[in-house]
Amino acid sequence: MADSPQTKANETLSLLLAAHTATDDLIRLFDKATANTSTEDLLNRLDDYLKASYDHKFQVKHPSAAYVRDSVINDWAELALFSALGTICIERTRAFDGTTDRSAFTADSYAREMRYWPLWQNPGLSGFGDLVRRYHVANSKQLFVEVSPATRRRFASTLLVDDAYRHSGSSDELPVTKVDSEYIYLNAAEISLRCAATPREHETTEDLPQIEIANGIAHIPYGLFERQLEAYASVSWAKLVNTYYQHRSEQFTQQALNQCGQIKNEITTTLASQNHKQVYGCCYGTKTNSIGAERDTVAHGGVAPDKRLTNIVDAVRAHPEFDIDNYHTAAELYSAVSDVIPAPHRPSTAISSIEATQNVIDDGFDAAVEQRHPPDTETDEVEYRLTEPAYTPLYTTLPDEDQTHLWDAYISVLNTQASYRPTTDPTEASGSATGYAGAVDADECVPRNASVMKTAREQAHRAVVTEPKQAESVHDVTLLADPTDFPTLNRDEQLFLTRLTLAMGRLIEDYDLTESMGDFDGRSADSKGNRLDIDLEKLESNGFLTEVDELKGTYYEVPYSVRKRLTAASVSHTSRPTNTGDEYGDPRYGGITHEGYAEDHPHETTAHRVGVAQMAEAIEDACGCDETVEYYDIHRLRPENIPLARFEPSAVTMTEETAASYGLDHIDTPTAADIPLDQLDQLTGNAGNTLGDVTLTNETVPRVSLADVGLDDFTLVDLGLDAYRNRTLDVVGFDGGLLQHAVEVQRRSGNAAATRRNFRKLEALDVLGAATHWHCPTIADLRCTMQHLNAPDYIDFESFPNRKESTDRPSLWRRTFEHQELWQAGIRSLSTTRSIEVATDE
Repeated sequence: MADSPQTKANETLSLLLAAHTATDDLIRLFDKATANTSTEDLLNRLDDYLKASYDHKFQVKHPSAAYVRDSVINDWAELALFSALGTICIERTRAFDGTTDRSAFTADSYAREMRYWPLWQNPGLSGFGDLVRRYHVANSKQLFVEVSPATRRRFASTLLVDDAYRHSGSSDELPVTKVDSEYIYLNAAEISLRCAATPREHETTEDLPQIEIANGIAHIPYGLFERQLEAYASVSWAKLVNTYYQHRSEQFTQQALNQCGQIKNEITTTLASQNHKQVYGCCYGTKTNSIGAERDTVAHGGVAPDKRLTNIVDAVRAHPEFDIDNYHTAAELYSAVSDVIPAPHRPSTAISSIEATQNVIDDGFDAAVEQRHPPDTETDEVEYRLTEPAYTPLYTTLPDEDQTHLWDAYISVLNTQASYRPTTDPTEASGSATGYAGAVDADECVPRNASVMKTAREQAHRAVVTEPKQAESVHDVTLLADPTDFPTLNRDEQLFLTRLTLAMGRLIEDYDLTESMGDFDGRSADSKGNRLDIDLEKLESNGFLTEVDELKGTYYEVPYSVRKRLTAASVSHTSRPTNTGDEYGDPRYGGITHEGYAEDHPHETTAHRVGVAQMAEAIEDACGCDETVEYYDIHRLRPENIPLARFEPSAVTMTEETAASYGLDHIDTPTAADIPLDQLDQLTGNAGNTLGDVTLTNETVPRVSLADVGLDDFTLVDLGLDAYRNRTLDVVGFDGGLLQHAVEVQRRSGNAAATRRNFRKLEALDVLGAATHWHCPTIADLRCTMQHLNAPDYIDFESFPNRKESTDRPSLWRRTFEHQELWQAGIRSLSTTRSIEVATDE
């Protein structure tokens, strides 16, 4: 049955006023358009649009504002779907899937781990995505012209006067009395700053057409109103894209993404022929990708974003004392990174010092980094300004945080504008309506300057760079890859493997790795009464999974090569960025979990992951820590994290620079014990006493950090941690910001040297006051680890236990440690998956 004229009018108004329209109403618009078209047809039209538009955009200085509607969308009902789904497909299509070598490893692996360019690497909206935004704006302007006079008046009344006119008031009560091609006619009593357009950067207020008043009616020039309409339509596009992305980005979207081959080809072709800076704006790439590279180079290597540089940009945006528009030194940028990170941002260990930060800036693409010498100075120091990423609406709401969306922020600015009235009463005068009381310097009235708009853009990017959970529960998991990529599997088997993959990546909201995976396999009905038709024996024999029978409960492991294929469309399983230079150490790698921390290694076993989760839970529950962090970078530690009460001053040898800051440059090998008490805060003592004279474990010593008493000049070198700067801790526990516990989860291996390096790492932290714990998932892991550490200067057993593995127990090893007095710095407790015990004594 055909829709009534009133229904069509309401739908058209909802589309025009998308920024004001409720989510459910927008979803109805999407669903109606989806029912009347096919994925293939819509994508073909998107391909045609790209071919017809991007050459024009990048070759003409002032591109046309509009394109012919009928060549792209069949009716106005499709505009919302085309704008939202088209943007998502462009931003998420894999443009770089090359197979040549890059930096001594397969580019195909690298390209897959880039995920979809550019969404997940966070350079902001691409030039191609911006084309769809421009298309939506141009067609919104045309739609306004084609709707009924009553709808035009209602839209104009809502935009220029009050949001309430969208819902209430008859046509006779609307403040906009008429709309024609020259003017918007408005009751003069309703004029506010909301009716005036903001001059562009190259304009002044005098350059804009004036609002004329005659007989109590304000004549608002159509060109002035059209600027407001363009700004509103751009914000409406953002809401449409975000709404579809969060609420309708499921089967239809997945089908679209699977058919985006032509879009990929169009983007790759343009990248090969156009200036990268023009195509992507600020791409946060590196100098290794030169401008105007050959097609093969671009297609295989892509415009590779530098994750380190995006980390710095994210930190500056998030820091309350920094402004992305200002210039900063490398030291200041490093300070921002140190303050802001951890979560929600994932820093690279390659920006763990001022020098490393400087190297990242030096490698930065010219489009992303500007530099200068400080004005009015003769110093050689250089300052840098980082280009702000273009706003992108493809994000999910930040967890546990109040999110200000761009459309809500814009409506807030409109309401602020409404409070500024003309300086003269427009109902009592004729002529031009000029001047708005108090609004001359009111940045909050200008959308591009308003703080609420800036907050909305920054929060959107913070959400983008934080990996969202992929599903609320195991039973909410959907397929994330094309089933044709797995011809030997049925749909249920692929779904089962996808569940396991997301569980291994900690991407299921209501599941924790401390819980068994027993109900994943469909042997019993799920919460919706559905059984999975899977053949476990077939999956295991064909290398799709392994059942981990050495843990307590039912667990499975899906190989990394399979996990990549199962979730290539949406989930990163890349390793942490490091400086090692090997395949998984490329600084542009770096998957992000929901907490902002990457997994330790893409090939990390299920047993190791479970051990990490178990120890994090044990440290939090048994040790009273108010914060536990998995996969913690040692370079994050600062003096404010080191507790004074368990500090050993005589074990900390200071560098010359640090010693000089405490007046100890006359001592050959100064330690923290030599620091005079009169150089410190909160500690008292007789004249001439030093830190070594104070019993720091005494209850009279305040429970504070090194920084609190004046030891904030200490660096990682002073603290004995510089050798471990690029290393991580599987679990750490903090209480009031002070490091209390550190955990190493150790599996058996043939590398005794690596095990011993881990011991030295924990030993260095133990000296600084952290209780150190070892977790070996299985008894075989524990026996192997103890054999590796059975050596002088490590755990030197008087007599190494000679027990059979079948009868060995963690409790027997703990008893051995007690009897031989082996508990020491670097090891305070021993656990396995089946027997967890953490020392809680101070």
